Amino acid sequence: MRYSTIIGFVYRIVDILLAPLLFLCFIIWAGITYLDNNYLRRRQKTEKINMLDFTTSSSYSSYRERGLLANLTQQEEDGYIEGFYTIYPFKPTSQTIKVSDRTILIEWGTEQFSRWKDLGFKYSRDAMILWHFFHYCVGLIKAEEIKIIRGGNPFTSGLIAMVCSKLTNTPFCAYVRHEFDVTIKYTSLEKLPTVFGSKRLARVVQRLVMSRADRVVATSESRARYAIRHGARRERIRIEPFRIDPTNFPQPNKALEKELGLEGKKIISFVGRLVSYNYVNDVIHIAERIYQQREDTIFLMVGDGEERRSLEELSCNLGLEDSVRFLGMQEWQKAMQIRLLSDVSLCLMAGNSLVEAAVAATPLVAYDVDWHYELVKNGETGFLLPEGDIDGATEAILKLLDDPELAKRMGQNAKTLAIDRHSNEKVRQIRKGIYEELMRRVK
Repeated sequence: MRYSTIIGFVYRIVDILLAPLLFLCFIIWAGITYLDNNYLRRRQKTEKINMLDFTTSSSYSSYRERGLLANLTQQEEDGYIEGFYTIYPFKPTSQTIKVSDRTILIEWGTEQFSRWKDLGFKYSRDAMILWHFFHYCVGLIKAEEIKIIRGGNPFTSGLIAMVCSKLTNTPFCAYVRHEFDVTIKYTSLEKLPTVFGSKRLARVVQRLVMSRADRVVATSESRARYAIRHGARRERIRIEPFRIDPTNFPQPNKALEKELGLEGKKIISFVGRLVSYNYVNDVIHIAERIYQQREDTIFLMVGDGEERRSLEELSCNLGLEDSVRFLGMQEWQKAMQIRLLSDVSLCLMAGNSLVEAAVAATPLVAYDVDWHYELVKNGETGFLLPEGDIDGATEAILKLLDDPELAKRMGQNAKTLAIDRHSNEKVRQIRKGIYEELMRRVK
């Protein structure tokens, strides 16, 4: 026992001494690479556009489980992008998946450094991982003649994209798909984005990435304002709405209605993550009020998350076992079929799911938060209520259930507006414009 303690102590001392040397070597290598970053002007010019995307919030398996693999090939923009490479960094194991001839997913794993961790070389291991990772990325950018680099968020993904951009003289953009001010308000601090485990560093990185990006791409007007508040230059911001392809929507499935025992029921659906900032507790309290007045209603909760167990307990305590049903995570096609069966879509807080609900031609009931006002036009496509107005949401749903013609008209209006703003073709043209600006290096 004493011998192993001494050996462990020696390893820690070696780790502390070795790590700075490795970080210094990494910095020297990065400096040499930066000085040689004019390779873009030396290499053969080609017409093809290859792109590299970094994302830390997902994986190939999550896309497969949700039935969303078709979404990955949308990035090819109907052949406009010759090669689209997505890197999921710092996974336990490495794998490369060829989704199509143009779309390649790379899960860059750290398994080759597992022995270092076993020996207690924590800091040295981290230095080697960073060095190897960026060396790999720079090699890929050069080998595949990457012309645009994309960061999936302004935190770790954006930081990686920014570093690779500087090392290779390649333009980069960072995406803003969430307003993290809202996340801070409704989520425990442990759930906030971090960089190298630090929330404070994440805030610094967010401002750095936003201020340095050649383009900051926000998914809505409200998120563009969020980006400006956190360091983005107004002239570099572009708005690219959530995209949806209505042709991929399934047909209504009456067999599913029978399978779920929904005949004769008025269906109110919630599709999304069961987390606090989606106001999921409010959904249950709305269901309680609705059920007190209409026993022919049923609330379908499609999705999973950390609040599921407490929501099930709350439903049970309120006597809503028969009127609130938790269906868990569903494949995208089935989730859309449930939307098509719904009489009302309850979207108190939503991102892309709000667009999907609108394209399903269901009237929308939402809180006036985040970007909702851009799609939920009060009295036209649905009802937009003040944040936390449970009674108002209840009244809106009952009004829609009591007036099917009004509900149908609002649902059609929602579908028309969603397709006009978020259609695949519309967003594709916006995205192409952003890419062309990046390749011209417009400041």
